[in-house]
Amino acid sequence: VTVNKAPTPNLMLNKTEGCQPLCLLYNSQTQDDAALITYDFGNGSLMQADNFLYCLNEPGEYNLKIQTRGNNGCTGIYTHPAPLIVWPTPHTSLNWSPDPPTTTQNHVTFEPSSQYPVVKYEWQFPSAGGNNIDGSDLKNPVRVYDNVGKYPVMLISTTEKGCIDTVFKVIEVRDEFTIFIPNTFTPNNDGLNDVFNIK
Repeated sequence: VTVNKAPTPNLMLNKTEGCQPLCLLYNSQTQDDAALITYDFGNGSLMQADNFLYCLNEPGEYNLKIQTRGNNGCTGIYTHPAPLIVWPTPHTSLNWSPDPPTTTQNHVTFEPSSQYPVVKYEWQFPSAGGNNIDGSDLKNPVRVYDNVGKYPVMLISTTEKGCIDTVFKVIEVRDEFTIFIPNTFTPNNDGLNDVFNIK
């Protein structure tokens, strides 16, 4: 009596934890003996392939199972000994007040918000021409913009696991319009102040 068995995978992942997306090379090293390899990542995602690069894009814990079917017709299911853990990036968004800033309301406070806790902020404030760059490590830095223009802002936020997000926006500083209402006018057709206008 000959008893055959399914090919046993020898999956050697270079890591089992990392920031999203977690991209790894999956190779069961059973190509000579296997007719079919199926990877089940436990999130409804199945891959019938081998020796391929695959990315887990969503944060969470994945319990990987590998099903092998050998050339001899035998099948087996093997569970990877360690779960695959994908840490989230901060998913940071960036706002500021006042919005929009003007040449008179020009003290701008930057207000980041993140879906996941952030332990480190790195701000970069290039000048309008891009010649100079100022930085800050505060959560809510304040900048003063004296001139009308468009100014780039970049924020790199980092979680405790070292996962980073980079947000880049352009802040537009507008001119403050003033209204002049005259208290007299001279409708004598001399071309000066003949019409009452609000400017």
